[in-house]
Amino acid sequence: MSAEPDEPEIVNVRRRQRRSAETRQKILEAAVYEFSNYGLLGASTRAIAVSAGVDRGLITHHFGSKEGLWRTVISVALTEVVEQLRAVVSDPDIATATERLMIYQERFIRFISERPYFTAIMSHARTVANDDASWSFDEETDWINTEMMQLIGRAQKEGSYIEGDPAHLLFLFFGAAARVYMVPVEAEKLVGRRLNSGAFVEDHIKLCRELFFRAPARPARGAKAAAEPTGRKRPKAS
Repeated sequence: MSAEPDEPEIVNVRRRQRRSAETRQKILEAAVYEFSNYGLLGASTRAIAVSAGVDRGLITHHFGSKEGLWRTVISVALTEVVEQLRAVVSDPDIATATERLMIYQERFIRFISERPYFTAIMSHARTVANDDASWSFDEETDWINTEMMQLIGRAQKEGSYIEGDPAHLLFLFFGAAARVYMVPVEAEKLVGRRLNSGAFVEDHIKLCRELFFRAPARPARGAKAAAEPTGRKRPKAS
């Protein structure tokens, strides 16, 4: 019969596990900044290690290589985007495609307002030529695009979304929603507001909604700001 580990050893194991998890998270957070600014090819593992306050060898220990770290950063972000869309698509309490689309577009804008690095990293990812370094994440992005285009098409049939090719409109939405967060210094200088302020995010959601929805749809359930009418009929002249 094997002896059970004593309590001090169990405590030490748990401490090592906690330190390992904390180190891994520090590396990921440092990598986000480096990759969003310089992409995979321009990023430096030395700079990531210095920023994280860890030994450079720990990057290899936790992620295998710079490419492995790059993949993890993208996968973590993509997973959350996919899970949010799956939750909306599968929610039986959401009655119409219009409401599903409104809810998800709002959630997407909130997501990138809190993680502005996401769009920059994804933009870099599309420019990487090396097959090994630019491993295929098309399964996730293709699923997102397909679901979004289907929702746009159904919302158009419900008469609540602007007419046009759903694929084209999808690109226009992503551009409208995300571009401001890809050039934050220029955008903040131009609009004179902090992009991560609650008031700006609510205004950004409202403006993006009014760009694409033809008429006020039902407010997104749980939304912090309700949709407002895009216009009113003028009274007839007496």
